[in-house]
Amino acid sequence: MPTKRFHTDRAHPYIKSSCNAPKTVRTPDGFDIAVYESGCSSGQPILFIHGYCQSHLAWQSQVSSTILRQYRIVTYDLRGHGSSTKSCGKQLYTDPKCWAGEIHAILSALHIVHPIIVAWSLGSGIVCDYLTEFGCNSVKAINFVSARFNSHPATSQYSQSLRIAMLSPDLYTRITATRKFVRACYDTLPRPDRLETILCSNMVVPQHVRCAIRSRSKWNWDVIKKIQCPVLLSHGRRDKLANFRSALYATSIIPHSVLSLYPRAGHSPFAEYSMRFNRELANLCEYASALPSPPKR
Repeated sequence: MPTKRFHTDRAHPYIKSSCNAPKTVRTPDGFDIAVYESGCSSGQPILFIHGYCQSHLAWQSQVSSTILRQYRIVTYDLRGHGSSTKSCGKQLYTDPKCWAGEIHAILSALHIVHPIIVAWSLGSGIVCDYLTEFGCNSVKAINFVSARFNSHPATSQYSQSLRIAMLSPDLYTRITATRKFVRACYDTLPRPDRLETILCSNMVVPQHVRCAIRSRSKWNWDVIKKIQCPVLLSHGRRDKLANFRSALYATSIIPHSVLSLYPRAGHSPFAEYSMRFNRELANLCEYASALPSPPKR
C-alpha cells in the first residue's frame, strides 16, 4: 500500500448551488432517513456524515463547491436529526449496530460500493461503528474531521458542561446552552443569518434524542488501527470541543494517514476554511481513486 502522498496545494473557486428534495431511506430498525444528492451522478461517491445536533445543512460549502462537483455528493440527516425520524427508545441511539445499519441502508439504497466518507465529530464515531460491523474494506478512503478519538483535559471539561446543559428538560436552559455550543463550533463565526440557520437546525433535535446519544458510554475507536485505506485527519488548532492532540494521536496509530491542521480554525474547519478543506478532500479523492478497489468483504 502506498503511504502518505496525497497533497494539499491546489486552489479552486466555488459557487453556490440550490437545495434539492430529499430521498427517504428506511433503516432496518424503522427510521426514515432524509438523504440528499448533488454533484455528478456518475462520479466517485462521497458520503458526508454530520455531527451532534447538526444536519445535512452543515455541508453547504461542500455541496456548492466547484472543485467537488465532479463527485457524487451524498449528505443526510442522522436519525433523530434534521428531517429524519425522531423515534423514542434509548437503544435506537446507543446500539452501534443501529448506526452501522443506517449507513449501510443508505449505501445500499443508492447502490454505492466503496464510498469515500467524510465524518465530522460525532460522525467519526458512527463511521467506526460501520467499519466494525461491515469491515474496513467497505470504504475507499476516510476524512475524519474534528474527531475526539481520546479524551483531553483541555477541552473535556468545557464541552462536557455545555453538553450537560443541552440535555436539560428546561427549554430556556437547553436553548441557551445550544447557542453556546453552536458558537463553540467556530473560531470565526459565520455571518448572522447562517448562524441562525445552524442554531435552528440544532434545536430541531429533541431532548430525548440528545439524552439517548449522550448516554452512550463507549465508542469503537480501536477499529481505526485496522484501517488500511487512505485517511485524512482535518482538525482546527483552536477547536474548543475536540482538542487537536486527539488528531495527533490518531495519526500515530492509523496506517496511511495524513494530518491537516488548521491554525486558526475551530471545530468546523470545513466551514471556516472551506476552500482549503475542499481542495484537500479533492486531493484525497484523486489519490484514493487511483488505488485498486479494496476486495469486498
